[in-house]
Amino acid sequence: MALNDVQVGYTGTTPGASLAAPTTVETILAPDDRTYLLVTVGATATTITIDGKGNAINGTAVPDLVFSALTSTTRLIKIDRQYQDPADGNADVTFSQVTAVTACVVRFI
Repeated sequence: MALNDVQVGYTGTTPGASLAAPTTVETILAPDDRTYLLVTVGATATTITIDGKGNAINGTAVPDLVFSALTSTTRLIKIDRQYQDPADGNADVTFSQVTAVTACVVRFI
């Protein structure tokens, strides 16, 4: 299932209404400097990994961004251009499990 993509302007939007259950691996289309992943995790410990692909501006490899053992929490995670796959321009997010997890992509405009 593709994550819902919500645009938030200055007048305000409630992105929580767009949260949906993700699959174990999700793709965020063309992330930029205003792209975030909004995730709510239930009581089951969950690790979220944003796959680092390609190289940073200085030529070093982009490491994975890992949020480990999250439980009963809501997180807003920045997914910027450095996590784009050079092959397709998208970013991949892996959830260790998806029981009681909801997520959506938030783009600030």
